[in-house]
Amino acid sequence: MTEFICFLVENQPIYIELQKCRNMTLDMEKKGLLYSATMPKWVTIETFSALQSYLNGQLDASKKYQDSALQRMLWLGDHLQMEAFQETIIKELILDRICIQNCVLFLNEAFKKLKACEESPEIWYEMLNLCMNFTAKNLTIIHKTQDIAKINSKIIEEILERALKYNRKKNPIELLQIIQKVRQTEDIIKIINQQKQMIVEKKLNYTNHPSINWKLSNLSSIINKETQQFKFSDFTWKLVAKMEEKNILKIYLKLEDIDPELNIKIVSLYFQLNLNFTGLGDLKVLNIISQKGNKVELCEFKGQELQKYDQQKLEFTVYMNADQILILCMNYLFNNMSNTYSLELLSQEDQLILLLATPQTQMHQEKSLNLLLEFINQNLINPIDYDKYLGQLNLTLVGNEFLTKCLKSPLRNYVQAELDKRIPMQQRSFSVSKDNQNSSRIIKASTGNKNDRSLELISNSQTRSQSSEKIHSNIPQDMPVNKLQQLKKTPSMSKIDEPTSKIIQTPIHQQPQSLTKKAILDEINIVNFLKIKDPYLVNELNDIIKQFY
Repeated sequence: MTEFICFLVENQPIYIELQKCRNMTLDMEKKGLLYSATMPKWVTIETFSALQSYLNGQLDASKKYQDSALQRMLWLGDHLQMEAFQETIIKELILDRICIQNCVLFLNEAFKKLKACEESPEIWYEMLNLCMNFTAKNLTIIHKTQDIAKINSKIIEEILERALKYNRKKNPIELLQIIQKVRQTEDIIKIINQQKQMIVEKKLNYTNHPSINWKLSNLSSIINKETQQFKFSDFTWKLVAKMEEKNILKIYLKLEDIDPELNIKIVSLYFQLNLNFTGLGDLKVLNIISQKGNKVELCEFKGQELQKYDQQKLEFTVYMNADQILILCMNYLFNNMSNTYSLELLSQEDQLILLLATPQTQMHQEKSLNLLLEFINQNLINPIDYDKYLGQLNLTLVGNEFLTKCLKSPLRNYVQAELDKRIPMQQRSFSVSKDNQNSSRIIKASTGNKNDRSLELISNSQTRSQSSEKIHSNIPQDMPVNKLQQLKKTPSMSKIDEPTSKIIQTPIHQQPQSLTKKAILDEINIVNFLKIKDPYLVNELNDIIKQFY
């Protein structure tokens, strides 16, 4: 004889054959041939009818259910521990109906299920991922109608990352406002520091995390070696192995290309290096200017370490990715930089990259320099770091009047050198005389300043029969300093004697007080080149002399 279970739903009895309920987990009471089970109060007739249809193989996928009814079906399947019923509901009634109104609802259902059960059917992961992607693509609309604060914090952070990828070529200001809402702060600096801390603390899934592998051998014989281009996010990269001075082999991550439609100046990324000899290194977060050729140092090998690994095969893996939230915040800060932000709370690396990203125009360079001056006047920067900060700017683009103002600040020792390079040529007198001993041409320059040392330029060019005379001509206002600096960087530098090299490498503010800034500049940029008797440099300098003197 057939046995039945009487389910009491909303105070109404519903009978189902016992045989069809074998896969259910129920608390039942038996009275003769009848079993009875009471359903929770949240179970409705509509919800239970869907279960009946499923048990009879008659579930209608075209029927339109309210989102709350679909949610209760999932609860009912969980209550009865019927995973197959839940999977059918998700596949046939939910996945194709995800929309702006219900994506957060079903995202939370999937997350709760996966959090409660470590070994859940794959369909729950599919629903979670689908809802996350849909929410990310439509986040600017959804956050206005749905309470995204109900989403788990880790899940919402992932959604924000995806939203920035989907909308990276659009105006991201609204997404920034959503981030501020989620982080419960409008402070961009605080969000940047929070994000960097979150990256450092998170555990990478090395199984499926974006990575690049490279194998190297005979390390000491490498001069310059590169990989093929590879792409992460919207950026194209290369790995570069280059032997630097003093036999130091450095491995770089080099930026090759960036999508111009992104319209960003700063790229934020994180990476973790895994070497076959030393294992996983620390996870690092950094920023670089989005310009082709810029590179990030990953590691280096030198001395005994280079010798140790020279005869072995070096294999390493770089786990890396761009961080969209940092990219958004750093570029927003760069485009809106002012003293209203607590920039002193940023790391020194972040402060320097903001200065380095300054456009190469007088207006922008002066704006950044003015902001730097405010920081210095408030004692927010250590004096020993002045040259490091000032080195990120291009003082050649800054006007003399603006630089003169800087002389009232602690930067005066650094700015004076730039001003000295701009002394009008009319203020200098030049004479040409004959040196009988070495048959060379000697040019003496003086500025009228008793504290300045006279400057001698000695060249190996052919002597022109010329007696002492004054040269007066229409001379340009500025000496070709960039040309001289370019010459300073030539390979012939290796021939310069050690004392001279020490002078060149010493910062301006540490030079002997007996030398004025102009004397130092002239002595470094001209005299010492002529001392090394380099024909190439001599010819270059002679051309400059003919043109400007």
